[in-house]
Amino acid sequence: MRRVSLALAAALALPFAPASAADATAHFGALDLAYSDDGWTVEDNAIHCIAENCFGAIIDVTVTRASEFCTRDYGYAVLLEAFPDAETVAVNVHALGNLSLVFAQSGPPLRDDIGRAAFACVSRDGLRHEFRSVVGDAPIPPFQDSAIFELLRDGLSAEPRGERILSFKSATILYDGDVFEVASQTDAPHGATALVTCLPPFCQEPAVLIASVRPVEDGECFNDPNEVGFGYGDRYLSEVEGRDGATILIEDIPSMCRAMSPSMLTACVEHDGMRYVVGTAVDLGCYHGPYVPEELFVQFVRGIGFEE
Repeated sequence: MRRVSLALAAALALPFAPASAADATAHFGALDLAYSDDGWTVEDNAIHCIAENCFGAIIDVTVTRASEFCTRDYGYAVLLEAFPDAETVAVNVHALGNLSLVFAQSGPPLRDDIGRAAFACVSRDGLRHEFRSVVGDAPIPPFQDSAIFELLRDGLSAEPRGERILSFKSATILYDGDVFEVASQTDAPHGATALVTCLPPFCQEPAVLIASVRPVEDGECFNDPNEVGFGYGDRYLSEVEGRDGATILIEDIPSMCRAMSPSMLTACVEHDGMRYVVGTAVDLGCYHGPYVPEELFVQFVRGIGFEE
């Protein structure tokens, strides 16, 4: 089987009935699904198409608690296991407001009784929501996957998480709960550590920030600005203002691959004998894994403030 990553333009260009205004809503885990009742019906955890363009298609919905995020690789693996005879599997990731929709579809051979297989996945609030096409009693048009995609694209939504607070010794960090999520936190008498995940669709893939606080020892947050960083060459220092006006220093060290890989970003501020550091978890070499974009990193560290 060949793996491809293609836009859904070809499938969606095929004729299908235009979407009508939603007049019903179903609830699955942390998600709402708005739909037109002349095109779809919902029974328990199954969505049935009654429209002409996809009549007979059924979508099974499962919601499970899972630490593994829905990603492109996950969607590909699921569809490959379900339809091993398909010649290709296309997987795309779509931003739906504050949601990230992974949508996978099988390629040929197409069969009248199965059509084109579709699988979709959304992670939200520690839950994994999966939407899987299955074979019903009626013959299914070959491209019912485009109708399924349209239903999920136009109908899925989730309530905004709003502003959240990370208490961190004498600091509090206010952050957008749709963009970031505290994965774990440890606290000790003389220090603390927190792992914060940047969530899709705001980060392309789940990416980690590492926050720590320790007593101030010798030296300053960063070395002399005239010195190079970590022996890798250039580095850049800048300042941003925290939530209560504190000056936060940011160190930007470009990777050895320059534009091919993200920089390593570190923010540092000292308060009441403690040093607070937030950094991106990237390798300064040729790194191609998930990372937090600079603008979101700055957004997070601007939320740092101190209790008086």
